[in-house]
Amino acid sequence: YNTWYDVTGSFDEALLRTTVDKFVELQLPSDGYKSWNLDDLWSAGRYANGTIYADEKKFPSKTLRPLADYVHSKGLKFGAYTDRGTKQCGPGPGSKDHEAQDAATFAEWQIG
Repeated sequence: YNTWYDVTGSFDEALLRTTVDKFVELQLPSDGYKSWNLDDLWSAGRYANGTIYADEKKFPSKTLRPLADYVHSKGLKFGAYTDRGTKQCGPGPGSKDHEAQDAATFAEWQIG
């Protein structure tokens, strides 16, 4: 599953949890769909130390960890979009020159 096809950038964490619940309610995992991916428009910037953070309006914790924990609690894999350039397709920062830092942040957030 990829959020872009249903909600594009019009979402918050509560709506995303609802889509996870619906995904499970429709029994899609039993049909082989085991991954739930958050697409673009989730990030808001980088802290001074370069660490990426989630849009606080959409994710009050400024991380994706609570959503990742929720997705995992449903028995699904969780992924999140980034870009190898300087910015994502939307206004969020890409991973260029921050690849290792973003990988560590994603690992901390239990993405992947």
